[in-house]
Amino acid sequence: MLPLGIMDYHYNSFTRNVLPVLVQRKIGIIGFKTLGGFMSGMSEKAGVPVKECLRYSMNLPANTIVVGMESMQQLKENLAVAHSFKPMTEEEMEALRKRTAKVGNDGKLEIYKTTRQYGGIRGKNAHGMKE
Repeated sequence: MLPLGIMDYHYNSFTRNVLPVLVQRKIGIIGFKTLGGFMSGMSEKAGVPVKECLRYSMNLPANTIVVGMESMQQLKENLAVAHSFKPMTEEEMEALRKRTAKVGNDGKLEIYKTTRQYGGIRGKNAHGMKE
């Protein structure tokens, strides 16, 4: 299970560094953090519509994409994206990467990569981190 959202492409990237190895080794891939992680507000902060974020992640060579949601309305919107899914062209993917590079290069929108504030108490304790 690895983060496969658009912001991941820019900073300590699982998409660029891990995903190709998993594909080569024919290991099943579950992608998550399609919107940057729980309550990150990445879509709004980066100026990228949720639909485009989901479409980008769904375009990557993962077997399953996990998408979080907090309401029935979000579920309906996500299902609409899935039902109408059309793969992005390489040009569309590159254009999105260019549009998000400035806000994604420092990792600040991916707090699970850049802070210790994100993990749960059990995980922090397992790694000797303060709560």
